[in-house]
Amino acid sequence: MNKSLVVLLIASTALNAATQEVRTWTSASGKTIDADFLESRFGDVVLQPPEGDKLRIRLNQLSSADQIYVGSQGRPGAELKLKRPRPLN
Repeated sequence: MNKSLVVLLIASTALNAATQEVRTWTSASGKTIDADFLESRFGDVVLQPPEGDKLRIRLNQLSSADQIYVGSQGRPGAELKLKRPRPLN
């Protein structure tokens, strides 16, 4: 594997871990919980409260503001799909 790609992957993972922060999440019914966002896959969102086990909740069960927040977090591994620039003709 290319060394620069490995360095990029490690730096990206470290930056993601360093930028996680506890935020208040609100369900569509108005209930709230403080937790870190871990991932979103196949319509499920995984949250980690500071104390306790990971929680899995359906994206459509979150408030519209939290659904927008999840969408703004990008997809895991997206940074690995790099395209080579096309040569100028």
